[in-house]
Amino acid sequence: MQIDHIPIKDYEVIEFIDTTLKNINYATLQNFTYETFENAWRSWINLSTYNTITGLDTMKHSGFSLGTTHAFAEFLARYNTKRIRASRSDFVLTKILCKQYNRELKNLEDEPLQEGDALVISLPFSGNGSTYPDFEHIITQCNTLDIPVLLDGAYFGISHGINYNLNNPCIKDFVISITKTFGCETFRSGIRFTREPIDDGITAPLLGPGYFDKLNTYVTVQLLKNFSHNSFMSKYLSKSTKVCKEFDLTASNTFTLALSKDAKFKRGDFNRVGPTVCKL
Repeated sequence: MQIDHIPIKDYEVIEFIDTTLKNINYATLQNFTYETFENAWRSWINLSTYNTITGLDTMKHSGFSLGTTHAFAEFLARYNTKRIRASRSDFVLTKILCKQYNRELKNLEDEPLQEGDALVISLPFSGNGSTYPDFEHIITQCNTLDIPVLLDGAYFGISHGINYNLNNPCIKDFVISITKTFGCETFRSGIRFTREPIDDGITAPLLGPGYFDKLNTYVTVQLLKNFSHNSFMSKYLSKSTKVCKEFDLTASNTFTLALSKDAKFKRGDFNRVGPTVCKL
């Protein structure tokens, strides 16, 4: 078992990617459209039966993101007058970017949310593989205090039992990628959905005649069409549950993550481990 969250390497997926790359030619990429990429993502997300999602149709705008990480930097840049809030147990990138950009960052656990804040939070929550404690109350506060939220859905494809309510007006950005689901950390392919049209480094390439990353987006579409979220959950969820029982771990809503009683796995406020790296 390891503390690091290592994406699953599914050999069926790897073989499919190899075959897809062998069959790509210049003309295929030239004729590929961004609309095909966006529509494939919307269909794949909405067809999930292991998670529920409402309000994706209210986020009418999108752009190609380098994984989910690209969207973090653009969110911080867009809300450059606000204090950034994030959990100390969440994905460390927010802390790294705030330090590099000389932005004020306050841990979510350190004091209540206030007007003038902007929140970055993952769902499922990176810290425990499920949801951040009192998540719904936090979102309600953000709606009341007009606090913009970036919702990081990086674990959507490897999770179950999660409710995404994108109808909450505070959620300005929802971002998702193929990294954890398909083991494609080297592809850096994701998509950012926004409620309003945004002009930034993510959407600028779409202003040109097809200047977005067509190779990554084409491969992504083929993966989304051939491997549903449901197929991955059906394949791995029961195996993950078995591993958790064997190692006396508490299963989370993310089948690659579990919680341990052993403090040597401490990460932020949780003893988080990745059980699938040792058995699956």
